[in-house]
Formats: sequence, C-alpha cells, structure tokens
Amino acid sequence: MVKSKKPWVFAALLFLAIGVILITVAFYSVGFHVSGFNTVNYEPELTPLDRPYDKIIIDGASCDVIIMTPQTRSAFPEYQDLEITSPCVLSYNDGNSIFTECGYRDRVLYITRRDLRPWYERIGYDFRTESEQIVLFLDDMHFDALEVQSASGNIWLYSAAEIKQVQFESTSGELFAKDLTSDSLTMKTTSGNVCVWTSNSEHILLQTTSGDVMLDHVHTGDTFHAMTVSGEISAAAITSQNTLTLETTSGDISFTGLDAANGPVFETTSGDIEGSLSTGKRFSVKCISGDVEVPADVPHAPLCVIQSTSGDIEITIE
Repeated sequence: MVKSKKPWVFAALLFLAIGVILITVAFYSVGFHVSGFNTVNYEPELTPLDRPYDKIIIDGASCDVIIMTPQTRSAFPEYQDLEITSPCVLSYNDGNSIFTECGYRDRVLYITRRDLRPWYERIGYDFRTESEQIVLFLDDMHFDALEVQSASGNIWLYSAAEIKQVQFESTSGELFAKDLTSDSLTMKTTSGNVCVWTSNSEHILLQTTSGDVMLDHVHTGDTFHAMTVSGEISAAAITSQNTLTLETTSGDISFTGLDAANGPVFETTSGDIEGSLSTGKRFSVKCISGDVEVPADVPHAPLCVIQSTSGDIEITIE
C-alpha cells in the first residue's frame, strides 16, 4: 500500500510557516533594520597623524583600505557627515579585540589592523560595509613610498598623488589607483580587478589571476606590463616611451589609442586581440587557429609582437 504524501506536505508547509513567523519576529525586534543582526558593535575612531613621515605601510588584514584627501570624500557618501581634521586615520573598532594601531619608526608610518578574537568568536554577521574599512585622509599626497596589503579587502588610492614607490597587494580585493604620479607602481591581486586611471609612472606592473585589468589614460616612461590569467584586459589611451606588454591566457585584450616607442607586445592563448594603435608598426604575428587582420608594415617602425593560439586578431591604425 502506498502511503499518502499529504502528511509530509502538510508538515513541510507548517515548518515553512513557522520559519516565516520567526524571521518576521526577529526583524520586528530590531526595528526592521538589518544592522540589528550584527554580532560585533563597531565604533568609528579618528586617529590624528601628528608626526612627519616619508613612507606609509598599511597591513589592512581583511579590511578595505582607502587613501584620499578630505576634498575627494564626496565620492563616499558615508563620510559626508563626519567632522574630520586631517591628516588622520578613520577606522572602526569594537573597543576590545578589534582595533587599528598607528605607530612611527624611522619616519615610517605603520598602520595595522588587529583582530585578537579566537576563531569561534569570528563566526557572525556584519551587514555594514564601512565597519571593515581603514580610511586615510591626507592633506599632503607627496611622499616617498606607500605599501598596502589586505587579505580580502579592496585598496583604493582616490586622490591626485605624487608618490615615488607604490605597491598594492590583495588576495581577493579590487585594486584602484587614480591620478597617480610615481616612479614605480606595482599592483597584485588574485581574484580581484585592477584599475588604473589617468596616471603616470616610470615602471608599471599589474597582475591578477581571475580578475580584469582596466586602464584609461596611463603613461609610463619605461616599462609597462599588465597580465591576467582568465580575466580580460581593456585599455584606452595607454602609452609607453619604452616597452609595453599586455598578457592574458584565456581572456580577451581590447584597446584604443595605444602606443609604445619600442613596440607593444600582446600575448593570449584562447582570447581575442582587438584594438587600434596610434602610429604604424611592423608586425610579427603568430596565430594557429584564429583569423588575423593587421595593417601593412611601416618600414623602420617599431616592431609590434602579437601571439595567440586560438583567438582572432584585428588591429587598426588610428
């Protein structure tokens, strides 16, 4: 005899109804504000920076790190109502186990995020994005070096700056630099995107594994190398006075207004390569199964090297 399915259906509907009621009661208890479910009570803290420095080193743990001047905080509405006397560091702490330390040694400013909770206390919820952020409000964006590390957070340099050495590293966060002038810019992440806009550097190295590389109006005086494994590279108005290499494994490479004094290099395995160069070149093309369309060689022009296994290649001259 086949047993009726009705009791099981009724039980499932009953448990579903109970779950909906419990969720409604929980939201009612916190005034229907999702932040009421946070298991850590963070408080904002402003730490003045009252000593001179030539270098800044930031260990952000899993925090986002934002570096900007007070004048550019209009891009972040959550900071509009804060009374800020810069230079300072804005961080969010629980007053006990989670805090941000600032210290100086040999004209180096160290900013470190500490989380001293045991692992079982880290299991919880926090629905506020700003609670895991370190924000530097700096009046003077001219100094020698900036090094920032974060395990899973984003790193943003969001104001015009002249910094000789810049290095950003994150595991899964996005890296972003805008209006930067430097001698050396290095940005490395595993699964995040890398974005550089309106910047000028002697040496640029951009590296990500599964993220995209996005470039707009970037100039280098010597070497420019951007690489990703499964992400795409898109570039507009990129120039180099020496070498320029865009490299990906399975992603596409697209560009406009690109040029390099000693000739650009484009390398991909299964992605397409499509774009426009500012000036004519000689072309060395290696492609196994894709379609190829490149302009005629210009005698004595720099050599443009293009390599693709199964992707299409289409290059034009502006």
